[in-house]
Amino acid sequence: MLDIPFNGILIALALGVFQVGAGLTLYTIGSKAVPAVELALYSMTEVMLGPLWVWIILEETADSYTLLGGMVLLAAIVGNALSGLRRKPMPTL
Repeated sequence: MLDIPFNGILIALALGVFQVGAGLTLYTIGSKAVPAVELALYSMTEVMLGPLWVWIILEETADSYTLLGGMVLLAAIVGNALSGLRRKPMPTL
């Protein structure tokens, strides 16, 4: 039988409600104003920032290919954002 401390259960519930729930709620609200292709690109920032948070919090080092992939993804996001600013005005909600 699993012996999970009550404090651990509360932390897991809080992360589920706020981190996952709030993130998906904001993602859904944003999907009304952002094209699907851009949403897919922006959702990849979670994959890109994951190794960064592990490095900051747990001091675990990432492989050079992981960092290279993150830089490619970041360049794609920045390039997409900059080209979008020239093409169309910001949407009003």
